[in-house]
Amino acid sequence: MTGMPRVGRALLAVAVLALCGALAEHAGAARQSTVDCNPFYEYCDPGALPAGVYTTRYFLPGMRVSVPGRGWSSPQDSTNELKLHPPGYSGATLLRFWVDPRLSTPCSDRVIPGQIRTPAEAVRWFRNNTNLIVSSPRRTTIAGHLAALTVDVNLSPTAPRCSPSCPTPCIDYFLFFAGTGPDVTDLASGHTPGAKDAFGSGRGELVRLYFAEIGKPSHLFVVGVDTYNKKDFAALTSVASTLLARLGLPPKLPPNHS
Repeated sequence: MTGMPRVGRALLAVAVLALCGALAEHAGAARQSTVDCNPFYEYCDPGALPAGVYTTRYFLPGMRVSVPGRGWSSPQDSTNELKLHPPGYSGATLLRFWVDPRLSTPCSDRVIPGQIRTPAEAVRWFRNNTNLIVSSPRRTTIAGHLAALTVDVNLSPTAPRCSPSCPTPCIDYFLFFAGTGPDVTDLASGHTPGAKDAFGSGRGELVRLYFAEIGKPSHLFVVGVDTYNKKDFAALTSVASTLLARLGLPPKLPPNHS
């Protein structure tokens, strides 16, 4: 459900899908051939997306994404994250949408005290993190008119390698707590209870982050362009800027879970 580092990510995705499938069979729920959803976990696997407007079901319900052509897909539409996979890239290259992330310790997935409620606070935290190499912030707009700040993120060569499966330094920096289903994560003992998912990246995994404040109620809206090489990064960030300009946010927002 997240990118690098690979700290139990494959196990987490398998656990969620297995539990969702088991619950659907137990409840006698019919599986859909194209969009596989489980209301109990507030989780959908939309699969292939036709060109046109995709309207989210669980992530900021009613958000409208203009899919720019054929070949796009979405492996996740949940209260914690919307993922969009563009055609022509590896499965690990994604556009990711989040709301109200909490800050995480690098390797232990514990919530760091304090919150990032505004784009300025988020950028300040990232630029002060010695594990990260962060560009100077740039002002932009998304959703037609909404002010946002964007930065590009890589890892420092001295950052820790938090998982044996990481070939380079890799850390987490976001934790997510939204959703009404039980805690189905594979987070080990000692990690913050109730965390549904985490996100981080590895050295060489280029991530562009967009931060915007939306409301009311007030939320920190975050978009990540997550790629694994400079060529893909340049191409996908160009596509993302057009997609984000056409984004339609819903008039009614969910409660703040942070």
